[in-house]
Amino acid sequence: DNMAQRTTVFVCATYVDLSEERGRVLDAIQRLQLQFDSMEFFGARPEQPLETCLAEVRKSDIVVVIVGQKYGSIVPKHAISYSEAEYREAQRLALPCLVYVRDEDSLTRRSNEDESNRQALDRWKAILNQKHTVYNFKDSGDLALQVAADLSREISRRHSEKTDTDFASHEREDSGPASRKRTEALPRLRFAHRF
Repeated sequence: DNMAQRTTVFVCATYVDLSEERGRVLDAIQRLQLQFDSMEFFGARPEQPLETCLAEVRKSDIVVVIVGQKYGSIVPKHAISYSEAEYREAQRLALPCLVYVRDEDSLTRRSNEDESNRQALDRWKAILNQKHTVYNFKDSGDLALQVAADLSREISRRHSEKTDTDFASHEREDSGPASRKRTEALPRLRFAHRF
């Protein structure tokens, strides 16, 4: 049954400024009894880091983007961060993106990033705000609760759409009532981190 396929969630976020938030999001996902993989367990791979990250995005069904006060590491020979590269790949693949940006008013100190990275971060935030309904979070607890609620809603929506599609398909194949039992496998979280 196709409904048994897993929903894979890829979470991209910088590490240095969002380590607490990442931990709280993982805790929230676990409390929902959802399975997850994290980049810490990807191990060594022969590919360059960018290819490893993009390959994980390509395996995903939903992408969660968390943006704090740092733009993140720049991909060698590219003018964008790893996180933005992951986001762009998700957009290219038309994957649903849930976007969370730290509320500027909640920042206790200004980022020590150089001016070009600050400008790149502001540019990326403007793109995210233009393309998505962005949730501005105040702290890690606020973020964790909202990510859990939004993932639950998105997974339910996807399940409902899949059920409706399967029902219509089944009705065409067999004029009798569709009575197949439908189950949703637990989503798996892929957590990317960037310094």
